[in-house]
Amino acid sequence: MNPAELMTEVFRVKAFSRGVRGVLAWVLALGITGVSTRAAVPASDGLYAVFEVKRGATAVGQFVCQLEFQKVPRTVANFVGLAEGRKVFVDYKRGHPVARPYFDGIMFHRVVPGFVIQGGSPNGQGTDGPGYTFRDEFDATLRHDRAGVLSMANSGLNSNGSQFFVTLAATPWLNDVHTVFGHVVDGMNVVTNVAQGDVIARVTVVRNGSAAAQFEAAGHGLPEVSEGKPAIAQVGEGFILGYDQPANSEVFVFCSDDLAAWAQVPGPEIHGVEPVPDVRDVSSVTVGKPQKFFVETRVDYPDSIWTPSSMAGRSVKLVDGGGFSLALTLTNGVSGRYVFTQGAVVLGPYPVLSYSWSPEAYRGRLVWSMSGLALGADPITQGSVNLVFTNAVKGTYSGDLYTGSGQTVPVKGAVTVTGP
Repeated sequence: MNPAELMTEVFRVKAFSRGVRGVLAWVLALGITGVSTRAAVPASDGLYAVFEVKRGATAVGQFVCQLEFQKVPRTVANFVGLAEGRKVFVDYKRGHPVARPYFDGIMFHRVVPGFVIQGGSPNGQGTDGPGYTFRDEFDATLRHDRAGVLSMANSGLNSNGSQFFVTLAATPWLNDVHTVFGHVVDGMNVVTNVAQGDVIARVTVVRNGSAAAQFEAAGHGLPEVSEGKPAIAQVGEGFILGYDQPANSEVFVFCSDDLAAWAQVPGPEIHGVEPVPDVRDVSSVTVGKPQKFFVETRVDYPDSIWTPSSMAGRSVKLVDGGGFSLALTLTNGVSGRYVFTQGAVVLGPYPVLSYSWSPEAYRGRLVWSMSGLALGADPITQGSVNLVFTNAVKGTYSGDLYTGSGQTVPVKGAVTVTGP
């Protein structure tokens, strides 16, 4: 498997102070071989994270990472806030916003020998996170240049959450794709010994020196999670929830029969730069139920959200740096048509057989099936791009076109979106 394939495989990511600080902190555990494994926090000033790893009931050991809070403060603030239980996140199992030590008990869900160990996914499948995303934060001096680099996993530009990885070798192709926010300073032997399914028993944050002691996890341009108060009303045989959704926010609605088991109610989650009153039909989850409980969890973003919640009725023009353009007209929520242009050559309109749109705060993924174009004799059957908006109608995109035989054509450039 080549490095690019490994990257694709690995990074598809579907208020308590522990009182440990000082000039030098030692952490002792019994390794899986019965040999003591020590991890030492350096005496020098800095912000450090001590990871304690278990395999079943047996300690694997500890490793220590120095966190680059002065170079990438937003990313470090998110990690520290979650680790210490100060950062509120969306608990999908409970259906409520909560603040507790986030990483404690989460497994390393993916380990690729010679490449990375990856964790931070509560469901252990790499498909979830804290219920919000935040922007990338790159620093030219922080590179994936060796084993032991601590970096954010993501599913595309500006899609950071809680998942992270530690490199097992230099991985320079990840530079400026994933945010580096620290590196291992002790316990690399434990990192290389981590196996898939090993559990993070605890992450302890240690502050040495005045700068680290004064570093606060709050703020730094991170989203804030809170609980809303929806109103429920009966309409005929069904029920609707009503709530006011502020500008630049995302709303999750959860339901329960017994206040113990919760499930997310499908529906729109992202709204843009204007506040809107919203109504969600919840009739499908109340049918045949003697009682139903609902919770609204809201995520407020610190900057403008331009990502549209729907692409139905919109026109999307992708102008590739290679000199061609694709103009897609998505006439409804299911299908549409497109025109291909390169210089004086205009082909189409051809059908967009189907499409899906997955919006997030800072980007959206557009996937569509198509016919009409070919790479030589090989028909192009699908496109998949990430759109990142800089205002209501313009932005950038990157992704791929796929042929029937499995060939991939990378595409990248500017996007314009018009319509309702």
